[in-house]
Amino acid sequence: MFGTYLGGKATDIGCNTHNLAVDPKGNVYVSVSTASADFATTPDAFDRTFNGAGDVAVVKLSPTGALLASTFIGGKGQDGADGIYVDKAGNVFFTGHTRSGDFPTTPGAFQATHGGAGDAFVVVLSADFRRLLYSTYMGGKADDVGRSACLGHDGSLHVTGSANGPGWPVRDAHQAKFAGTNDRRWGNGDCVLARFKRTTRAEQGAPADADRSDR
Repeated sequence: MFGTYLGGKATDIGCNTHNLAVDPKGNVYVSVSTASADFATTPDAFDRTFNGAGDVAVVKLSPTGALLASTFIGGKGQDGADGIYVDKAGNVFFTGHTRSGDFPTTPGAFQATHGGAGDAFVVVLSADFRRLLYSTYMGGKADDVGRSACLGHDGSLHVTGSANGPGWPVRDAHQAKFAGTNDRRWGNGDCVLARFKRTTRAEQGAPADADRSDR
């Protein structure tokens, strides 16, 4: 057992159970929303530089609490972390929300450009935290947030979250139209669900296509 702080001089948040994952070896993975430019990163990490108003930080700790890997991911706007999942190869899947028009995406991303006020994002990070295997925006002109992620038995990636207006990308949808009131006082939005299917490229750690998005 261990207990540790994670953070820098500014506000750092990783307060939900879906911000935490554990692999079969007992290593602990945490996705953090951070405003700390001095948040600890590790050599050869994908991004060691704080990018803007708020970044995502992804951290890997040993079963005894030693820092094994840590990286920033984000753009110049406000970015926040939510659900995180680790596969058998140690690749890290996570989601959250971004207000950055320059959030890093990868070639072949399902949605390469920022959709609106706030988008969900879906990211796959290599097991050594050095490479961004896959990254895409998911969203329309309203506020969209990714909350949780998990892998299916067939290797497909499932992401769920919320949308506060129309524009979430849909395909073969059970409910194709936004039904919420888009009331800014109450946030009466819809739940959203996306499934990314695996391909040969995805077997290396990256979902290649959004197979289905349902509201």
